[in-house]
Amino acid sequence: MHSLNTSSVMLLLFVISVISRRVRLLKDCSRLHACYKKTSNY
Repeated sequence: MHSLNTSSVMLLLFVISVISRRVRLLKDCSRLHACYKKTSNY
């Protein structure tokens, strides 16, 4: 195992936070879309 330097660790944390934020946005959008479809059916 090679030791990671601080910059790569920071970059990894940044990438993980960006990806998790995007996933949360996608989930919110899909939930909103489902709710919109339900209300438009009535």
